[in-house]
This record gives sequence, structure tokens and C-alpha cells, in this order.
Amino acid sequence: MKKGDIYIRRNDPDGVVSVAEVVGGQVRYAPEGGGFVHIAPMAKFEGDFRPQTDKDRARLRTAEKGWVAGDWAEDESPIPAWLTKELWNGFAMPAFEKDDLIEAIAKGKILDTFHYAAADVFITLSNCGEPLPAFDPDAEFPRIVEAAADPMFSELEIGGVNLQVDIWPGRNMALADGSSVRVYDVGAGYWTWSREEAPEPAASPAP
Repeated sequence: MKKGDIYIRRNDPDGVVSVAEVVGGQVRYAPEGGGFVHIAPMAKFEGDFRPQTDKDRARLRTAEKGWVAGDWAEDESPIPAWLTKELWNGFAMPAFEKDDLIEAIAKGKILDTFHYAAADVFITLSNCGEPLPAFDPDAEFPRIVEAAADPMFSELEIGGVNLQVDIWPGRNMALADGSSVRVYDVGAGYWTWSREEAPEPAASPAP
């Protein structure tokens, strides 16, 4: 056993942890997606967990259609998304289809995020909780994409204000049936997305 090894909780096949350190017969470990560090004697750890197998890995990374919501949104009703069992600090890591994202943005479910079709990306701008300055997307979006070629890029002056910038490029995600779907990982691994139940069907208007 060594740092970085992945284990599965024996009584919970979705409980995935990563070994942080093994010292003096003690195992320090944390949820694979991030979270609090725990410590257990080696014997107890091995009794509670087993090594992850290739079959486990494939199952945990298999995407299924579900629903997520963010508690920061103006409209907290769920958004359709592709979801795996992988988590970040206990939160879902959704992948969205383009049309679902565009609709969610229009309804205020995702804030300060824009679709830039020319580069097949979504762009999120943040002004530390303040309203965004006025800007010309046709001028600024190409500049943002060009600046993002620098791996250290994280902010840019737009409209006279330094804004934090996140770019979510499209990718093709393989599905269990052998097909693929174009998705965008907006907020995955950064935002506190929560899994939600499918919304109730809208009631039909009374005759």
C-alpha cells in the first residue's frame, strides 16, 4: 500500500478513498474526490476497504443521465446532466449537453456564463460577487480563448475590471452503449453541484 492507491469501502461500493500516507502502521486517507482526512490502523483499514479493481473503475466512471442543481442560482430547479459516481468534496461532477446549458443559463440556473460557439466553449466570468461590467462579447471572447492557452491563466481585465475567468471546453464522452455525446464540464470539480430528483411533470392546464 502506498500514497495514491485507491480503495473501495467493503460495505459501500460507491465509497472510494485515496491513500494519503502510510506511517507507523497508520493509514491516512480521504475521499477520492477530496474531503476530510481520516486515520485508521492498517488492520482496521484493510478490514473496511479493498483495493479498487478495473471493474470498479469502469463502473464508477460510467455516466448516466440525471439531474443537478446549485444553491447559488436564481432558479434552483434541477438541470439535466450526465453523472458518474465520481465526486468532488462530496459534490456531483456533472457534464452537460449544450442545449441544456443554454436553457439553464437563460433561466438563471447558471450565472455569468456564456456560450462562445466559435471555440466550442462555455465561459464563466466572476467579479467577486459584484455585477459584471459591460463588455463586447465579440471582442472579449476571442481574447479570453487566446489568453487561456497559458496554463496559468485565471483572470483578465475586461471592461476595466479584473475578472476571474473559467473556460469549459466541449469534449466527446463515451457512453455505456458505445455511442458518445458532446458535453461540457461546467463547474465540475469547482462548484457545489448537488444531485437532485427528476422534477415533477408540469401540470396540464385545466380545460
